[in-house]
Amino acid sequence: MAILLLVAVTFYSRIAAAKRSMRARSATSPLEVIVANSGNNSVSIYIDGSNCCPEATISGANTLLDSPSGVVQDSQGNLYVSNQRGTLSNTGSITVFAADATGNTAPIRTITGPDTEFIAPQAITLDQAGDIFVASLDNSVYEFAAGAQGNVPPINVIQGPDTGLAWPNGIGLDSLGKVYVANLSGGDGSGSVTIFSAGSTGDTPPHAIIAGSDTGLGSPTALLLSQGSIYVANLTGGGSSLGSITVYPPDASGDAIPTTTIVGSSTSILFPVGLAVDSAGNLFSANAGNLIAEFGSGSSGNTRACRLRCWRWSAPGARLDARSSRPNAATNVSASTNSVRCPATTNTTAAI
Repeated sequence: MAILLLVAVTFYSRIAAAKRSMRARSATSPLEVIVANSGNNSVSIYIDGSNCCPEATISGANTLLDSPSGVVQDSQGNLYVSNQRGTLSNTGSITVFAADATGNTAPIRTITGPDTEFIAPQAITLDQAGDIFVASLDNSVYEFAAGAQGNVPPINVIQGPDTGLAWPNGIGLDSLGKVYVANLSGGDGSGSVTIFSAGSTGDTPPHAIIAGSDTGLGSPTALLLSQGSIYVANLTGGGSSLGSITVYPPDASGDAIPTTTIVGSSTSILFPVGLAVDSAGNLFSANAGNLIAEFGSGSSGNTRACRLRCWRWSAPGARLDARSSRPNAATNVSASTNSVRCPATTNTTAAI
């Protein structure tokens, strides 16, 4: 069985590295890359090292997937997918799939309806208690209780002009419960990262804001917290405005200079929309042009990706045409020991 990496995919600025259902995890298991595809309403699961043919696909009318934009898994391996459109209304939904879900299978739970309040949910994450946090295009962050289902109201909302939320596209939580949000707009117009203290509610100003010309932010589309750093995918970052990945320390604030930037023609980064990091520190970027680029731990600058997948390929027998998969977002991998990666690294366990 395989260790899984989650990647959600949507089009435009939403890349949601589609998270995959959890397989058995062992030190000798290959990593699984999960991709949520907004173009054809599916979630695809790839064995790491493969380039096109998915090991499994979740798709079909029973799944209720509807322009999926984000994905995350809980400690049991269940897969949570945010959908920009929904089933009871056209304002979005959250569909939850069992860990072994595949094919045209129905979700085990669905959150949708007018009482949920969200509009076109983009990114999704969970806290340690299992509460669900959703970044919504109505410039809000909604929190739902663990186990929530149906047309239920959120238990908390961060919303209002003082929050600094501006087209939020990425979301993450640290171990202290602070909420990190990547905003496509905001700041000087190039985007921002707003950081809220644990328990923030209503029209609360962020605890800190990362924004300004020195940050290297350029329309941030995804955010990831891993190994003590804040990773941000920038849709239009870099001198050529073709996209970049910027990395910041956890206490970054203001016009902070990134500790690491991956950008340049050799990287194959093109309008990135999703991020994921495995436990060995290898970084995955989901890009426009149907490309997932993988970088070795510690990569920076105009470095060449050590592996590329899903570059305009459509293999015989594949249940997903990579040309329509539009990898857009990525999130975490499970915090467990991985097999040797690209490039070879010592097996480690990362705190995510």
